[in-house]
Amino acid sequence: MLKEKIERLGQFYVYCSDVHKFGTDAVVLADFAYPERLISRTQNMCEFGCGCGIITMLCCQRNERLNVTAVDIQADAVELAKSGVEKNKISDRVNVMCADLKSLPIEMNGSFDTVIMNPPYKRVGAGLVTGDERVDIARVELKCNIDDICKSASKLLKFHGRLCICNRPERLGDTILAMYNAGLTPKRLRLVSQNLQSNVSLVLIEASKGGSSGMTVEPQLLIDEEHDRLFKDYFNSEGNENNE
Repeated sequence: MLKEKIERLGQFYVYCSDVHKFGTDAVVLADFAYPERLISRTQNMCEFGCGCGIITMLCCQRNERLNVTAVDIQADAVELAKSGVEKNKISDRVNVMCADLKSLPIEMNGSFDTVIMNPPYKRVGAGLVTGDERVDIARVELKCNIDDICKSASKLLKFHGRLCICNRPERLGDTILAMYNAGLTPKRLRLVSQNLQSNVSLVLIEASKGGSSGMTVEPQLLIDEEHDRLFKDYFNSEGNENNE
């Protein structure tokens, strides 16, 4: 059994483990997906590969009118996310389901304003694997690749709905191509680095279903400069749940 730990997440809590955990990329993606102009709007969001539910929790904090379907293929991750939903008393607006994003129920098609995912970054064969399939699924495209993600998102999105995703800079070309192939038009791009002296470590991309051509490149996000705004109330441990 996994050893669980409860982490404070602003006004919420999230259950995580040594296998299903979170970090900077999830926080930055949630911040990118819900800028000020969207915070007060009623929205339906689907999170692919939700893991322990970090992005769902962050987005629900930013927008109290957000309804979420959170999906993960790993049953133990789904149980962690469900525990977080129950503890935070948001089961009226968050549904967590164990499913393959490539074969979601047809009834979900065209239902969402936003699909969001922190995807596996590595192609199969392009990086080392740990041998623990639970960890490798999150890091390597073992169960889905960027084309699968974009195709599935396109099915679920309403017309002019958004896919918000992050990836490593070396996968930017793959990501944009997959978006176009799925009928999604890249509309916003933001590069992320630790500071001005460091290389870009992450790219944030938003694409629109049926959107017109033209993409805005936003100012670079520097983690050192934005640290207090992004992380001030996050990652404070509240103790451990011993479920070994």
